[in-house]
Amino acid sequence: MSSCPAHAICETCSSFYKIAACEDGYKQNSFGTACGGVFSPLYDGYGNTQAIIGEIGADALAATAASKFYVGSKGGDFGQGKWYLPAIGELMNVYGTNVSAMTSGTGTSGATGANKTLINNALSTLAGKGVEAATLTRGYYWSSSEYSEGYSWRLNMGSGGRNDGYKGYYSYVRVFQLVENCFNPLTLSAGATAPQIGDVMYNDKTYGAAADYNSRKTVVGVITEVFDDGSVKIMNLKDLTFSSYNTVGNFDADNPYGGSVKYTYHTTSAKYNQDVAGVPNYNSAGLLNAAQEGN
Repeated sequence: MSSCPAHAICETCSSFYKIAACEDGYKQNSFGTACGGVFSPLYDGYGNTQAIIGEIGADALAATAASKFYVGSKGGDFGQGKWYLPAIGELMNVYGTNVSAMTSGTGTSGATGANKTLINNALSTLAGKGVEAATLTRGYYWSSSEYSEGYSWRLNMGSGGRNDGYKGYYSYVRVFQLVENCFNPLTLSAGATAPQIGDVMYNDKTYGAAADYNSRKTVVGVITEVFDDGSVKIMNLKDLTFSSYNTVGNFDADNPYGGSVKYTYHTTSAKYNQDVAGVPNYNSAGLLNAAQEGN
């Protein structure tokens, strides 16, 4: 685990329950906690997704698919409305990015690939054990972060490259979820093991190495980030599929991996150029500054 990461707002909090002390003396909050901490927009895919759907509706193809995705019960802990289209910072974390080494918002500067290796190893191991899982495709994935009114940020999982993609291009989609109270940070000193990037998450919110896969449980995702307050972020196990590139309703949540098309436009042609007021626009310099300054 790390101390309060640059992409989380850290503040003192009167309650220690669910909130672990950071190494710098602050207490870290993940968004949604009673103490009111939030992720910055560069890392808040959930907030971005809600804003996109709220302003564009079903024409927001990638965001709508993410929100409709579910594992297990539609109304359960991993049900519909719990998953989201990740922000560009979250995709950068999946690949592995040293933000202090970035020299531009676009391009591959700072990209390490370290986290992608851990995550892909886990996905490959799960697939070998018969789980419906697949490694990340060496291509562009949509984020929920805006570049400008007609463009959204994408990340290439082959190189770690970041660029702006016209919303009428097509790219791959993975979806994320924040899982709070995944572990109790106060028990770790007593010998409990914290989750690690690349661990698998089960439907009962337990976790473990992919090599120790428990076939009696359902794997819901792979862990992409671990926070000192006992929360983790997870990513689904396989690229979503679609019935078409660019039509409303192109994602079947009941058969998320059974479509004939392996990627989607970000938004239908009717809404390509609609700016989402609730999502900040980052040009290349803006993304660089936000990543390095944590805002």
